[in-house]
Amino acid sequence: MKTSYMWVDPDLPRDHPITGLTMPLQEALGAMKAFGFDGVELMIGDPSSFEAETFVEKVRDYGLSISQICTGELSGSYGLALNHPDASLRKAALCAGEDIIRMAGRWRCTVGIGRFRGKIWNSDPKASMERMAESLKRLDEVAKDEGVDVLLEPLRPDVCDTLNTVAETTNVIRTWGLDRFGWLLDTDHVDLRQAESVRREARSLGFVHLADSRHVPLGRGDIRFEDYVALFASLGYQGYCSVEVFPDPSMKDELLLAEMAQRLSEYFPKANVRKEESHAD
Repeated sequence: MKTSYMWVDPDLPRDHPITGLTMPLQEALGAMKAFGFDGVELMIGDPSSFEAETFVEKVRDYGLSISQICTGELSGSYGLALNHPDASLRKAALCAGEDIIRMAGRWRCTVGIGRFRGKIWNSDPKASMERMAESLKRLDEVAKDEGVDVLLEPLRPDVCDTLNTVAETTNVIRTWGLDRFGWLLDTDHVDLRQAESVRREARSLGFVHLADSRHVPLGRGDIRFEDYVALFASLGYQGYCSVEVFPDPSMKDELLLAEMAQRLSEYFPKANVRKEESHAD
């Protein structure tokens, strides 16, 4: 398994907590490299203004990879949703989604979609899901052109009231014919009561977010990561496990990054040995 850590686009507003590192990019990349991470995941803001080429050049300068582009703050910061009842806002969401998929095509990484897909609007589940299906089918066509895997994230009902389980998520992927779509497992959203669904749908699992309860830093909540590690091992999962946690306002980002690296070395001892061996080559 490979590891990465979320870094937050500095153009995103800072009026609410965002999961990921907010330290300057070069400092973040240097620290990630020093602590043995394989890649960086991007929490993107407005894709039309993001300095994509500068970002990818700096990532490569540090010998890291871009693991995924996360779309959560398109919803959290900008209020965009792929099934928004307002046609102009839905169009803006689709344009942003298409731009991000094309960006991922250049970078050869996945795109994660959670809250950005949208909620149930105006107490009308049927219309809300029909609009979502229409938008996701459009993004699927773009993803086919770009050779990009787009990953839907099952979310807790208190975060989003659509696609709350692995079974629901994978069912809409099949029912709507989303050929370039898979799904993303977040340890704070998919509890181990869904383990059988995870095993059944393992072939389309494309990415893992590591977060403790309510997305606090690893080891500070109630989640038993050792149980998830055992599950991933039984699946033969070899993709990214990416840390996506809220910052700790009482400590600097680099210190939190060091703490999370230590947690990973405890939870994923074999992964840690693998990275040590690869650095020695």
